[in-house]
Amino acid sequence: MVSESLLRSLNAAFNDAVSNRNRIQMEVNDSQSRVVDAQTNLERAETQETTASQRNQQKIDEARELTDYYNGLADQSGLNAIQQKLTQLSVQQQETHRQLLAARTIRQQRHQELEDAKIAHAVARQNLERAIKEWQRMSEQLEQARNEK
Repeated sequence: MVSESLLRSLNAAFNDAVSNRNRIQMEVNDSQSRVVDAQTNLERAETQETTASQRNQQKIDEARELTDYYNGLADQSGLNAIQQKLTQLSVQQQETHRQLLAARTIRQQRHQELEDAKIAHAVARQNLERAIKEWQRMSEQLEQARNEK
């Protein structure tokens, strides 16, 4: 025979297990959202890095093409405008290179954020599995105690 006091205690423990399971389920949901957000942020950073790389390569190609043309001229006198354009392209390429490095750093950070979010999600899921087992076990104990009343 199970006393009312024991049933109340078991019921309270069961309710605690339910609350814990629900709280952890919310953590799993939140961590899944963080994974999705991190994946989106990584994809955006990858696109920005690709764009920065293309811009940088374009400036390199422009400078190389103009340099090759200029160096191939038999008479380079009176073509200061080409030299000025080469200087301008060099400055622009340095800027696009700086932007590329910044984009690469951001992409690396976003990649790490995604990995961290995936780990946190895996931990939350493991915690949920344990909480579900605890909830099921408490449910069984409560049911057994009610049947013995």
